[in-house]
Amino acid sequence: MTIYVAGKKQDLIGNVSFTTNDETNGEEMTFSSLKKFKNGRIIKVTDNKAVQFLGTIVRMTDPEKPPYDYTAIDFSRSLNGDCLIQFKGVRADEALKSLFKKYGIKCSVCDIPTKISKIYKDTIINVAKNIMHLAYKDQGKKYYLEVRGAKVVVEQKKKKKIRPTFVVQDDSAIERSIEELRNRVVIVSQGEKSMKVLARADAKKSQKSYGLMQHNEEADDKTTKVKAQAQAKTLLKKLNKQKNNKSLTLIVTKGAWSIRKNRLIYIKTKRLKGWYEIKSCTHEVQSGTHKCTIDLEW
Repeated sequence: MTIYVAGKKQDLIGNVSFTTNDETNGEEMTFSSLKKFKNGRIIKVTDNKAVQFLGTIVRMTDPEKPPYDYTAIDFSRSLNGDCLIQFKGVRADEALKSLFKKYGIKCSVCDIPTKISKIYKDTIINVAKNIMHLAYKDQGKKYYLEVRGAKVVVEQKKKKKIRPTFVVQDDSAIERSIEELRNRVVIVSQGEKSMKVLARADAKKSQKSYGLMQHNEEADDKTTKVKAQAQAKTLLKKLNKQKNNKSLTLIVTKGAWSIRKNRLIYIKTKRLKGWYEIKSCTHEVQSGTHKCTIDLEW
């Protein structure tokens, strides 16, 4: 692993870690150095000449004596600014492209045919997430956003399997939760003076086991009852689930940089066997050892 700050190779770097999760949207890097760098400096990390991280130093501690501690964020940082934009029956992929272009963000967006008619006053990332959510409601297909280098990429969420080589160092307990479970979905259309129920989907067995937990979803005025019923069934399938979470610490010997959120990794331990989705991931590289702590959800 080689680290460059403002284009210059750095040797006095330690305590390096990289984190990806849904809260940060992109990737965050922390490190320490005997050298003092200014906020705003571009930092690049390569491994076997391939760029693994590209971002900006956004925070530092400035003690009387070194070492100095730094936090850098990849170019997802540009997504946190506010925006004001309106779409009138535009395809979702074109809406996303115009959103990113308006605010000077390079992008690659997959085909998303859902039509978007809405006025947005929010952060760029929240607008993008809402457009992807509307596409999911319309088609039942999930989409995700991630930053690769200096480009924002939006893709359909498919089963991307990775095959790194590793040893499981730490194996935590499994957390099982029904806190977010919903077993009834109601689609409503709300006007200025009245509210109309367009569709409802129920999971009777789940209601009997866990009690009635309802989720309301608002639809626009153009949504038909047939379309609303399809949306209700899609959302019910997504929400009527117990969530299982587990953390694992891995010592990785090959393919460490392929380990990212929204990927499927094969795990075989005493209690797990199969492919599991990575929800968040932290990389730590110390003295040639690459350690990953991953959070799994199923």
